[in-house]
Amino acid sequence: MIKAYKPFLEYEYRNTTVNLIGQNKTIITSSGADYIGEAEWYNTKNIDLSDNSTVVKNWAKDVGGEWTEEWSNKGLERWA
Repeated sequence: MIKAYKPFLEYEYRNTTVNLIGQNKTIITSSGADYIGEAEWYNTKNIDLSDNSTVVKNWAKDVGGEWTEEWSNKGLERWA
């Protein structure tokens, strides 16, 4: 049904969460496209529950160009 109406969509997106219980990890993904603004994006967040570390990867593209970034808090100390 979406394929038949795709020319009329303004945007679409998909969010997914996968819990890998045996590996003690959670993977969260988000992707989408803005058909009016001609933009796309894909983001992943990998959470290692054994040490509470996070690795985030982001990719996006629009009429102004394309960019990527990656960051992690693995091995960093936190103070409260």
